[in-house]
Amino acid sequence: MEAELEILSGGRLNTRVFVRLGQTITVGRSAPADLILDGDASLSNPYFSLRVDEVGCWLTDLGSRYGTFLNGRRADEAFVPDGSTIAAGSTTILVFVTHKRERVHDVPAAFRAGNKPHWAGAAPPPVPVIEALAAVSEPLFALLDAARSDQVLEILRPSGERYQSLYEGPQGDELADWAPYLVALPAGSPLREVLVREGWGQSWGVYPTCPFSFDEVRKHFRKFLLVKSQEDGRTLYFRFYDPRVLRLFLPTCNASEAAEFFGPIRAFLMETEDPQRLLRLTPGKPGAEQATMAVSIVANAEVLR
Repeated sequence: MEAELEILSGGRLNTRVFVRLGQTITVGRSAPADLILDGDASLSNPYFSLRVDEVGCWLTDLGSRYGTFLNGRRADEAFVPDGSTIAAGSTTILVFVTHKRERVHDVPAAFRAGNKPHWAGAAPPPVPVIEALAAVSEPLFALLDAARSDQVLEILRPSGERYQSLYEGPQGDELADWAPYLVALPAGSPLREVLVREGWGQSWGVYPTCPFSFDEVRKHFRKFLLVKSQEDGRTLYFRFYDPRVLRLFLPTCNASEAAEFFGPIRAFLMETEDPQRLLRLTPGKPGAEQATMAVSIVANAEVLR
């Protein structure tokens, strides 16, 4: 169990911090706080603490003057669900809570040997999902978040498939180990199965289908990396490639917003809370104001059409 903190606004914008199992960190404007947000003058010191135990992540306000807000509500002490936001002063922090599992095999070595990896001792693979993705006839891609696990890039580098960060320039080079990556998954590629076996249920990313070229698909998704806050107009990173974010975001879109986001994309495939199931989101019919998209669940041995 661990919590990943991403600072969306305020001091140390876009910083990522991890709170490990059994660890407690304090957040404030200056030392002795563990996470120092010296760019936010509205924070007291220390302001709040976060701790991670076997159950999950817990927030405690440390007597701050203006209060700590969890998902928009003031909280003195509270459980922090996965995907929550914490607001303190002018700082907003996104919290992802994950279960980390041990690696029991060496995926790159398996690729280099030209053999399918062996997952002895790992959890049973979601066979229906593997079969469903293998049966997708349309050109299939993956949008993967390298910040979720070191294994993402360890798997991609020796795979032989084309992949590229959505970031560009010097900043893109600096963030290479934490960037979102577009990956081509042609029919018959063993990478489809490897990604499911390794990352399914771990929120590594989503799987769009699109008949356009790799470069065109990448150009489309780059448009959504940054968004402006409706509250204060600040520019923020948008983690649309996280399935926990996308499956909540798309249903909130109106018809024109959904049409813009889908663009040339025929469907988004992603995990649900049930690892044996696969969620498919497709655009709604043109002119249907309420039908921004169609939703279907693939389970058991059903095949996507």
